[in-house]
Amino acid sequence: MTNQAPLNVGAGRLPAMATVRRWAQDHLRPALCMVTGSPSSGKSRLIAELMADDAFAARFHAFVPLRGMTLASATWALAEQLSLPGETPEGLLAVLAADARRTMIVAPSLDESGTLCDGAEATKIVERLLRPLTDLHHVRLLVEGRPEHLAFTAHADVISLDDPQYTDRAAFTAWLGRTATAMRADPRLAAAAAQYYPNAGLAELALRAGPGDDVVGRWLRLVHPQAWPAVEALASAYEDLDADTWYRWTTALTGDPQRARAAVTAVVPLVQRVGDGYLLGCRPVVEAIRRARTPQVTAHIDRALGASLYASVPQAGGRPDWSRASGYVLRHLARHAVESGVARQLLADAGFLVHAEPIGVTGALEAVPGPATDAWLSVGTGLLSANSAAERASVLRLGALSLADGTLASHLAYYARHATWVPAWGNVRPGDTWPGTVSSLALGTEPGVLHGASIDGPVHTFSAGDGTVLGRTPAKPETARGLVPLPDGTLLRLDSSGALALLGPDPDDTLLARLTGNAPLSALGADPAASTIVLGDRSGALHAVRPGTDDTDRCDTPFGPIQAVTCLTTPDARLAVFAGSDGAVRMWNIGADLLDQPAARRPTAVSAVASALLPDGPAFAAAWVDGWIWFWRSSQPDMLLAPFGRPVRTLALAPDGTLYTGGAFGVVALRPGRPAATAPAN
Repeated sequence: MTNQAPLNVGAGRLPAMATVRRWAQDHLRPALCMVTGSPSSGKSRLIAELMADDAFAARFHAFVPLRGMTLASATWALAEQLSLPGETPEGLLAVLAADARRTMIVAPSLDESGTLCDGAEATKIVERLLRPLTDLHHVRLLVEGRPEHLAFTAHADVISLDDPQYTDRAAFTAWLGRTATAMRADPRLAAAAAQYYPNAGLAELALRAGPGDDVVGRWLRLVHPQAWPAVEALASAYEDLDADTWYRWTTALTGDPQRARAAVTAVVPLVQRVGDGYLLGCRPVVEAIRRARTPQVTAHIDRALGASLYASVPQAGGRPDWSRASGYVLRHLARHAVESGVARQLLADAGFLVHAEPIGVTGALEAVPGPATDAWLSVGTGLLSANSAAERASVLRLGALSLADGTLASHLAYYARHATWVPAWGNVRPGDTWPGTVSSLALGTEPGVLHGASIDGPVHTFSAGDGTVLGRTPAKPETARGLVPLPDGTLLRLDSSGALALLGPDPDDTLLARLTGNAPLSALGADPAASTIVLGDRSGALHAVRPGTDDTDRCDTPFGPIQAVTCLTTPDARLAVFAGSDGAVRMWNIGADLLDQPAARRPTAVSAVASALLPDGPAFAAAWVDGWIWFWRSSQPDMLLAPFGRPVRTLALAPDGTLYTGGAFGVVALRPGRPAATAPAN
């Protein structure tokens, strides 16, 4: 285990790094640690170097760089890292408050939050997310940003990199000498630049600008007026630019390719090189350049660069092919569109929405609300979690269905064609036929029927084909934990209290009496014919009962309360699939033993399981409380895992592969992704 940094790390920042490490290891220290300092003092660099140490990083449960994030995307990102539901700050905080496990969080770059990476969201993020985190006694928070953004009231360890005690002067001087050598600068400049100790960024800038005060002004005066457009281009970038993009942007500003080439060539010795990219590197320089712009100049630069970026996107059939756009375009075009005033048009393109980096799109949609904003914000957690354009299209289609946006939903169906699941229909909009929160689902004994128990008691009957409500069975206002349709037309329901009830005419009291003997119950499931009913209890035991017989099997598990269970009968065996709060999906071969290894596992509680016999063999599904869904066909080697976008409380799997999901949103039917014939029209 490594606890010490190399002596030359971080421009002499070993004392600061050691202080942060001590805070992380000592749980008697304040729960809040703030790394702060003036611009270019090395705050972000310090955090990056600390997190590069695997032993240090392993202490933390979440690392959420806030650069470019809004309150919404910061909440979703934190929820994703912690594998918890978190659609809103208040919802995430409530879940964290109820979960007493020790949690350590790193939240750097607070002063670069907001759509334009200018710190505009810092106040909201602190007031509604970070500051309330400090009120939770089991949460520890390491946050980094400029002093003016760290508006915390809690007692904290404060590490200000402007304070010389956190920088070793000798190591700083040695680092500056090595940097000068690498830059092939006059060694005497290193001695002059040392006056900026302990600010590493300004000292590094002084190696280029030469000795004297006002290092930012001196550097700016080194730029020849003819080369100024190349500097303006770099100052407008949200990350380093490759040489071709830098030249293209400078050409867009000058209108003259030859002048642009000369400008870039002249500025190259003055800027930082990062791999194949170039950047100004010193934030005070960037801010000085931007402050000096008049509104007219700002508008011209924004329009020119935005148009240049858009023009760089390859075309296919007369429309942008976002799948072949550059990484910079997908990460930052939305930000440039907000600056240039064309975000509304860009954000109307469904292809851009699903291919672009979600954090940038979130900020743009909040800054310039449009038709897709509400749909996007309603499923934001899933959009951040999705790892492909197809998966994002599937998640966003759910949001569009929730808002009855048929046009957007139709366009998204094309982009979602290769997703694991595609929402086919949803009974998710408040109205006369909306069931509200659904806590349990089960396919009916007659074809094309789906039953769903609302959280307030009644059981709704839906058309499995389109979600139309076919009927409603009254029941006492208890939340259902399980629902089993029986062959005689009655419904067996398990309440959250652990009580079983039969709904419908002429219930079989004999069966009910036999089943209730297994209390305290916590989960209920059955195979499609209800020939085997499986119950889980709070001690971790499973009970399998064959109605109409004296057959009963029991399995005592060491995994704690059973939270969800389903049953599948094949010609060869009866299989119970069950799960609990440890995040594992396990199987019991009824009448025999537990299978040795979990079928699936994630670091958060399972909320639902389902199974069905498909034409090619058994299939299984599970959902976790953070909105991820797992699916596995025994005939295929790959297990599929996909984000849903909202927490799922219950599942039902049909023999045709359709997966029905229920939760606070209502009911949604998911079908395996299928190829779409044509792309949507512009």
